[in-house]
Amino acid sequence: MIPTPEKYKDNLREHIKSLLAQKVIRKEENTITVTTSWIPVPKKSGAIRWCLDCRPRNSVTLETNLSLPPLTSVLAKMSGCKFFSSYDMTSCFYQFCLHPSNYKHYTFMSPDNDVYYYVRAPFGGRTTTPFYKRCFQIFEEHLKDVKNLLNRLSEFNIVLNASKCSFGQTTIDLFGFILSEKGYIPMKSRVEKLEKIDIRTTKSELKLNLAALAYYRGIIKTFAQKAAPLFARLKESAKFDATAVQRPWKEPLKAAAKASFLTKPDLNLKLILKTDSSKNWESIDRAEIAEPTFEDNSYPLAGAITNDRQKAYT
Repeated sequence: MIPTPEKYKDNLREHIKSLLAQKVIRKEENTITVTTSWIPVPKKSGAIRWCLDCRPRNSVTLETNLSLPPLTSVLAKMSGCKFFSSYDMTSCFYQFCLHPSNYKHYTFMSPDNDVYYYVRAPFGGRTTTPFYKRCFQIFEEHLKDVKNLLNRLSEFNIVLNASKCSFGQTTIDLFGFILSEKGYIPMKSRVEKLEKIDIRTTKSELKLNLAALAYYRGIIKTFAQKAAPLFARLKESAKFDATAVQRPWKEPLKAAAKASFLTKPDLNLKLILKTDSSKNWESIDRAEIAEPTFEDNSYPLAGAITNDRQKAYT
């Protein structure tokens, strides 16, 4: 178990009091094995978010075979809508009760050496998120409009956080994108955050920052071409050059800042797939040709940076 730093113990005591008041946990009077511990994670505001370390428990828990849909599918499905509503569950996992047989699997010790166990689903359990997702699939089966959704929430006694809910919006921020009737584009604040990153540090830092940049690869034209010099610097044989990565880092960010709204394809128009490739990368764009203007509106579909083995088959 991970010990709680002395300076955080009073804060953890208050957190435990809050969980007791919400009837999320109960105090264990008998001897029981402690299975989890607390990890303090500072927020930007300076406050502390307490995270339950369930890794020992998760390591012996079978994974639920319920995957989330690809982000591109979600964005494509939602883009083009005229109105959006968003909902935020109040401590969503705490609204789901644990089966009594599972109480013993989620226990922890307080700074005063008292042992508690969860009676509601904790944050961090391997099967909690899939269960939460399964509940939403039930909602979607009956989701005709906002009224049906609210009735469904009421049926399961699930409470919404009103301050974080919005209704009838013409745009919505979702997964780092702005969605509207036009389609979706990257959030300006996210792109600006990437622009402020100093990548002239180490190869490992470059790898982490590239992962954040690649999140928007689906909306940046010829991303593979633009990012190829950066990925080349990640090879074990490559020497990290802080100066050499500056310009290649800026190129895809410029494209992201100027990106057009990405939309679902209009199947009433003529569709053309345009491919391009070089020694180190390949890309595919979708173009919609709108008659009679014949305006070429190209959107990135896919791209990849090829390694030596892949080059032999391309």
